[in-house]
Amino acid sequence: MSRGGVLIHLKCAPKTVSDRAHRKEHEHLDAYVAVAGVETLYQELQSRGARIIKPLGPQPWGHTCSPLGGQSANFNVLVGPDGSETVFTIPSGSVLVITAVDVLGFDAAPGAGIQTRLFRGVLGTGFSVFSLRESVAGPDGRIFHRYEFPSGVEVASAGLVCANSNNNDLVMSGFLYGFVK
Repeated sequence: MSRGGVLIHLKCAPKTVSDRAHRKEHEHLDAYVAVAGVETLYQELQSRGARIIKPLGPQPWGHTCSPLGGQSANFNVLVGPDGSETVFTIPSGSVLVITAVDVLGFDAAPGAGIQTRLFRGVLGTGFSVFSLRESVAGPDGRIFHRYEFPSGVEVASAGLVCANSNNNDLVMSGFLYGFVK
């Protein structure tokens, strides 16, 4: 399956009935693709007769945690050793201690000045910047920013972490490293 330069290879792996039910109930992700104009794509797929299991709508991982505009990457999917993915939340009474964050960006204009910012906060109460990096997009329109926090940065229970860019063309992804205490 391919579209617009993105190729997805799908395979079918047999699962038990209980495994399928658990994955469906907890909305485990088997594939994730960031797209621009998701509403337009959704309408197109509907008009072409695609079987849509769940309508498009707000999800706990689909928020924008920065009021500054630009693109955001939300750090709330936990990847297990087997490659399985699940939505991550900080348990009540615990804190997430961030030790490092990698931000990957692509699709910017070559040579564009890029600033990425890391935010933490709680929906409804606001977000604050806790670090930022600046660089210039390479000839391929990509950037890589590594943030390191040897003493750790704490995020309280119910808190969220995201990266945001000053460049609306930059598609972002990343990895957050840390532990819960």
